[in-house]
This record gives sequence, C-alpha cells and structure tokens, in this order.
Amino acid sequence: MHFDFCVAFTTDFYAQVVKGLRLSCGAFSFIIFYIFDSCYNVPMIYLVSGPDWFRAKQYIDKLIREYEAKQCRVVSVSTDDENWLETVLQYAKQDSLFSEQNCVVLSIEAQKKDDSEDQDEEELQSAKDKKQNLQAIIKAFSHANQELVIWNRGRKMALAGKGAKTQEKEFSHLRGEKLFSWIQEYAKSCGTSISKLCSQDICLADGDDTALLAHEIQKCALCFPNEKITKERLASVSSYSPEFTYFNWLQGVFENNWKTKAITLEFDDGEAAQRLAGLINAVRIVLVSRSQPCAERAVFMKNVNPYWLRNLEQWSANISEQTLEQWFASLVQYDMWALSHRISKQEALERFVFSI
Repeated sequence: MHFDFCVAFTTDFYAQVVKGLRLSCGAFSFIIFYIFDSCYNVPMIYLVSGPDWFRAKQYIDKLIREYEAKQCRVVSVSTDDENWLETVLQYAKQDSLFSEQNCVVLSIEAQKKDDSEDQDEEELQSAKDKKQNLQAIIKAFSHANQELVIWNRGRKMALAGKGAKTQEKEFSHLRGEKLFSWIQEYAKSCGTSISKLCSQDICLADGDDTALLAHEIQKCALCFPNEKITKERLASVSSYSPEFTYFNWLQGVFENNWKTKAITLEFDDGEAAQRLAGLINAVRIVLVSRSQPCAERAVFMKNVNPYWLRNLEQWSANISEQTLEQWFASLVQYDMWALSHRISKQEALERFVFSI
C-alpha cells in the first residue's frame, strides 16, 4: 500500500510538472518550476581530507562562500566540542522540503598518532568509535535535505555508506611543477605575481608547507603592493629575517603570552634600547590608528607599513584604548628614567613587561 502511494504520488507529481511546462508564465507556472528546481538541487556530502590542511581549508572556504551566496546558513562543529555528534545529527533531522537550508561543516581534529601500531588500546577504541559515528552521520545526511562537509585533518578515512551524493576530495602535499604552479596561482590571488624561478627559490627556503608559503607571499604582497615578488623582496620579509624575529617578540608582549612562547627578555644594552623604542612606537601606532581622522593622523599613518599595521591591530584587538594609553604613559616614563640613568634600558623593558 505504501509503495502504491509513493508511485502514485511520483507519477502525479511529474504529470503536474509536465502540465506546468505547458502553462503560460503565470504564478502557478512559477511555483511548479520552483518545486521542480528545488527537488533537483540535491544536497551534497563532501568528505575532505589529506595532510595539506591549508589547501583543504581553501577548498572548504570556497564551498562556504558558495553556500552563503545561496542564503544557506553555515554551522561549524568540531569533534573537540562537547556533544558534537548530537549537534550534527539534529540538523540531519531537518529534512522537510521547507526546512531552513543548513550546511554543517564538521572538523575532525587530527590524531597525534596516525599509525595504529603506535596507538594504545584506548586510542584505538576512540578511533573506532569516531569512525562508526561518522558513518552514522553520513547515513543520516544521505536522506536529509541538508548539506554536510566533513573535514578530516589527517589521513583519508575508509567510511562505509557513501552514496551518489557523496564527493571525496583528498589534499596531498604538492611536489615539483604542481607546487610551483600553485605558488604562482596563489600569488595572483593576492594581487601580485611571482616567476617560476622565484617559486623554486621560496620552496628551497620554506619546503612544501603551503600554509607557510602562503604566509610569505601574503607578507610580500602587503609590503610591496602592486610589485612583482622577487628573491630580494622575499628575503626582506622572510620569517627568518631579524625583522620577523622582532615582531614575533612584539606579538608575545602584546598578547601577554611571551612566557608560553619562550620569548626572551634578556638583551644587551643596545638591543634593549631598540626593543623599548620599538614598543613605544608600536603602542603609538595602534593609538593613532584608533583616533579620529584628521590631517595629522593621515600624515602619520601614511608612513606606517600596512603589513605591520594589520598585525599590530590584530594583536591589540582585545586591549582597550584606556589600557593602551596606560601602556604608553608607563613606557615613556620608564624610558625617561633610563635616559636619566636611574635604571637601565634592560630594567625599563622588564618593568613594563612584568607590569602588564
């Protein structure tokens, strides 16, 4: 009886669609075409994996932008979240044709050990349970009117129950010509360009880590806008340059995590003086960037490197303007004491860092 009803409904539905095709372009015709299009816009399940997490993230970000452009709500869930399984499955239950369209992006955090022979019994059981849960999720979403993206930050998982609406994408590390081509394409997306020879040079310095390569390209594009990336320009903003080491230290101070980042506070007199002056200048830049637009502000900000400004604004995002003003006053006071030889530059630096 149930089967006869389904056949009758399906036959009647397509008869109405065909009938709708013959109607004039009135309201009823529009409704028929809308239902027809909705039924054929089949929600997909994407399984994304592989060790190259940066390219995988690029791919997922592109999917998210496409979903958002279709007014589809994107929900991010991680296996590190409490009750992540229940959270994901509740969206699979929203399978009505008129339910709100959602795209669930489930991130599976990479295991510390990928090889089963290196895992203890508890880790093996946890991996087995997670695999079974993922298979249950895929099965649930295969019958749901919702989108699903599973991002496994590690090796590709052999999962059962994958159907026609499932697409798999694995991102392995790029090598040779493929990596050089990716670098050139990524540079183009950043509004700049890089030669194949220079792409080879950057790979010799930074290897095949696309996240690190992208970071170096972004810095070069920001520091030298509308200029082609060269070996010399890359070297000037390289993560191994003294400038980058200094800003890594500065970030640790601004975010007040210099202890966990194992950043030193011990310098000789000349280096301590430079770090103190750099801190004063950095705080001043952030304060001016937050001030009201005026001619003096425009002149000052024109001489600030856009890459460093963006980083300073990011590092100080959680610091109030009042706190920054207190920082600036303390730094100037410690600097004046150092100039009058009441304390050394090194002591001035330590007093400030330990006081925040």
